[in-house]
This record gives sequence, C-alpha cells and structure tokens, in this order.
Amino acid sequence: MLSSLIFNLNWRDNAVPAQQVFAKVASAISKFEHVIVCASAAQWANARSQLPENIKVIEMSLNDSWFRDTGQTVSFFL
Repeated sequence: MLSSLIFNLNWRDNAVPAQQVFAKVASAISKFEHVIVCASAAQWANARSQLPENIKVIEMSLNDSWFRDTGQTVSFFL
C-alpha cells in the first residue's frame, strides 16, 4: 500500500508548523507502509531535509496539501 501527501507552502508563517506536522505524520505512516511525498521544485530540498530516507520525495508542482480530493491516495505494488 502507498500513502501520498503533498508538501506545499500554503499557510501562514511560511507553513513551517504545518510542514513539521506533515513530516511527523508521513514518518509515522512510513513505519507501516510505503510513503511518497510530493513537493514543488521550490520546496523539494526542504521536504527532503525534514523526512527520513525511507520516504520518497518527488517533484510535483501543485497548489494543494492533500491528494484525497485531487489524486491518488492508495496504490498497490504488484
């Protein structure tokens, strides 16, 4: 199973508190399943620096913080 989050700069205070929480949530989920985090080109290094190595970070420029309504949230690897 695969969980996907988007690491984005959407909120006040440069979204630093929200990014820290997203990183903690992604880290917790990654203990049980594969996690891929999407980050804009401008935020890719920031996302990579806050996440453990077992979480894949890919560049995907979107202006949303959660894929639930706009994209894939679960994928099964065959």
